[in-house]
Amino acid sequence: MQFRSVTRRITAWLVPLMVLLGPSPTVADITPDARFKELVEGVASNPLQGPYSISSVESASQISADVWGVIDAPAKRVSEVLVSPAAFCRFVSLVIFVKACTHSGDAAPTKVTLYMGRKDYEDPDPDNALAFDYTVDSAEAGHVSIRLFVAQGLLGVKDNRLDFMVWSMEGKTLVQVHASYVPSMQSKLALGTYLMTMGRNKVGFSTSTDASGDTTPIKGARGIIERNTMRYFLALRTEVALASGGASDEARIERWFDATAEFEPLYEIPRDEYIANKKREIKNQADLQRTGTEKK
Repeated sequence: MQFRSVTRRITAWLVPLMVLLGPSPTVADITPDARFKELVEGVASNPLQGPYSISSVESASQISADVWGVIDAPAKRVSEVLVSPAAFCRFVSLVIFVKACTHSGDAAPTKVTLYMGRKDYEDPDPDNALAFDYTVDSAEAGHVSIRLFVAQGLLGVKDNRLDFMVWSMEGKTLVQVHASYVPSMQSKLALGTYLMTMGRNKVGFSTSTDASGDTTPIKGARGIIERNTMRYFLALRTEVALASGGASDEARIERWFDATAEFEPLYEIPRDEYIANKKREIKNQADLQRTGTEKK
């Protein structure tokens, strides 16, 4: 019984959140213009079959991932979604492991609270909630960045971070989603339990090469954070595509699932089950935002 309780708690927040720290993400050794050109011109040979790239790093002190992608919409439209806490919660709640997202309002400083959970339906649980500082940085024309940060997470995890950055590129938008966190000994032990059981066959998007030259998909903590960072990118892309058309919640839910269905590592549950669960969870989110009270 104790083992089942520990495993349930891991899948309720540590695995889905794997979102989250470190030094501020940078463009590193390639400019946004060069990155955009690389993604657009490399579609034909890209194993992801689209203008995307995914990478992750695991060290003794930090786990992080970056998703770069091109959204076929003006940066202004993408930025409008990101700079509004209400719109942010609307798209981030499409992610299967996010049970609800609430915000304190549009005035700074803003708090955005993510209620994490398992892949199945769950009510928003305050024990699995993280209240992020939500900061908008729009320092230059054509570039906007959004940062979510909380210093202390659950199971001793520190410096949980999620960043969205956009650049205007030839009428389209280059997007970087960065996720990172500092694990604790307790969280490492809990994650090890998950990876030996329910998560043992899960893989990410990038690959590793062994001494003989054979490549295998990334697993473990890197695989988790790659999958979840890609889910956040696809949720943003979904919201941008439907934001101006007054789409229903159900249309957004269906579109996000169909987007994730293009990537085998992202599969969790059947489409009909996800749609039914998420419709209930989004209703819970609206009630929670209105009343500020979780279900008992």
